[in-house]
Amino acid sequence: MMIFVLASGYLFAVYLFLALAKKTIQKTATTAVSQFEEEYSSEMFITPLSE
Repeated sequence: MMIFVLASGYLFAVYLFLALAKKTIQKTATTAVSQFEEEYSSEMFITPLSE
């Protein structure tokens, strides 16, 4: 019974850790993209392809 309690606690801790990591990565990625757009927006332009 003790092993079951320890294993379930371990799995719950891993689940929380992965959820926190996913949330942090998404927030960081969104911030990085917006900073990139602000920094390089004047350098980004679209040119038509010449055929």
